Amino acid sequence: MRIIAGRHKGHKLFGPKDKSIRPTSDRVKENLYNILSAIDSDFFAAKIVLDLFAGSGALGLEALSRGAARCVFVDKASEALEILKNNIAKLGVEKQSSVLQANINNLSLLAQQGYVFDIVFADPPYGYDFGRVVLQQLSAHKLLSEDAFFILEEASNVALPEAVAEFSLLQYRNYGAASLAIYKRQLI
Repeated sequence: MRIIAGRHKGHKLFGPKDKSIRPTSDRVKENLYNILSAIDSDFFAAKIVLDLFAGSGALGLEALSRGAARCVFVDKASEALEILKNNIAKLGVEKQSSVLQANINNLSLLAQQGYVFDIVFADPPYGYDFGRVVLQQLSAHKLLSEDAFFILEEASNVALPEAVAEFSLLQYRNYGAASLAIYKRQLI
């Protein structure tokens, strides 16, 4: 695992020692960031990012490398949080990062701290329909900016909805066992 582009390009990240944490592959991550850069070449500039089910933090750290102002990393696993904190320290992005040990039912903690996110990454355990639950939680707690993006990695054999809450599916891509869905908030 490595940072693909931006000011930390080429830096290797610490990863899990076993398969209890499933990091997004470099191939999927690179394709995702190419799609997002095609939407806007400064897609991450000054954005506030939420990396849910953060694991090693690869998605959020890539966003920080590409110009995001801040990233909040959330994971419930102690092992993942240890790896994540080591990666944050390795890149020297402690001032731009917050780490929260929580699950998706504790997202109200972020609302209490006044966060509003422009970009949300969610890479949950496959096959549990966590994407829909996360979007509903984010909406319910008013954690999203008006034009927020939600990026979900899920197993490719899981049917993803065309729309959830106030979000419409912009793009869907399949990468073998993994799929990516990019949603954009559409307020009516």
